[in-house]
Amino acid sequence: MARTQKDIVNYFPHDANACSGDTLTVLQSQFGNDGYAFWFKLLEKLSSTEGHYLDCRNSNRWQLLLAKTGVNELLGVEILKLLVEMQAIDENLWKSRVIWCQKLVDNIADVYRNRRRELPQKPIITNSNSITTESNGLTTDESTQSKVKYSKVNKYTENFEKFWIVYPKKIGKQAALKAFKKTNVPNIDILLIAIGKQKKSTQWQNKKYIPNPATWLNEGHWDDEIIIYGENPDDSANDDMCQECGKRPWTNNGLCKICSKEKMGGSH
Repeated sequence: MARTQKDIVNYFPHDANACSGDTLTVLQSQFGNDGYAFWFKLLEKLSSTEGHYLDCRNSNRWQLLLAKTGVNELLGVEILKLLVEMQAIDENLWKSRVIWCQKLVDNIADVYRNRRRELPQKPIITNSNSITTESNGLTTDESTQSKVKYSKVNKYTENFEKFWIVYPKKIGKQAALKAFKKTNVPNIDILLIAIGKQKKSTQWQNKKYIPNPATWLNEGHWDDEIIIYGENPDDSANDDMCQECGKRPWTNNGLCKICSKEKMGGSH
């Protein structure tokens, strides 16, 4: 029985002078070692993935990529945004949350030549939002090196997809899109920063207390004052204590039972 052939490789060229290249120079200047590690772990993942592209529209695949690269969602999006600007990954495909690195595929061309196999082609997004390439029988009016063919009925904007990927609660995408469009939403970067901070809050550590994305947008929760435990050494020690005496846990309006009675005219 013939062995199934897969479009994956076990290695890719790692130039000893890679650090002097433009991509790594800029990555390290902005993100330090996180940028360096993210880039090479991404290349490892692309090399070992069928077809050498990553479809990050799938939430599980996106979370696995973040886990492999060791960064949070906000930092991951920012690094990928820079990689687009550096033309290290395909800009048009990333708008649809698909990662493709043409230079990586070109660098492993010898592997496929030795296999006497055709080099994997740049993926194309079809009208049904599935992924294909010219080599598997579906074609477009453009070459594989041209811009991706997007669905004309695709209702999700680039900025909304950025928001959806980062927001930790994936419930009610249609309602979230409606809220995103109608709400006086600020710059997308403001939303991403706010989400990144709120993920560290005590409330968001329990997923059931995270608002649905549509609620978060409709009620303008990006403006919430967030207490991030650990940033101020005194925060975690005092947040649960009475605001009046500072000695007992508060139970109502920030006051302990004794101080609350005193405020209401009661006695100890």
